[in-house]
Amino acid sequence: MATNYNTSTHYSTSMTYAGTGAGTTVVRPTAGWLAVLNNLAGTSGLGELAAANAYAGTTNLGLLAALNSKAGTSNLGLNAVCNSIAGTTGLEALDAICQKTGL
Repeated sequence: MATNYNTSTHYSTSMTYAGTGAGTTVVRPTAGWLAVLNNLAGTSGLGELAAANAYAGTTNLGLLAALNSKAGTSNLGLNAVCNSIAGTTGLEALDAICQKTGL
């Protein structure tokens, strides 16, 4: 049976429509892909692809291809190649790269 939510209450980022707490999400605004890739490359202000290529020492590659090149691997998925670069296992791609950069 469907739950009837109380939609008459005002929107709140800390309360769901079901009247329960939404919990707290940890947000690291300086640790997105753009910031992390620029940090790894030792650059600032580059776009994600340019920073990935600068970090890998490549040009005109896509994100995954540049990261695979840097890791010395080929055809790894994003999570796997980021874990390879960071020396971690089982982490999501961005979390693994954040571990490497310390962001």
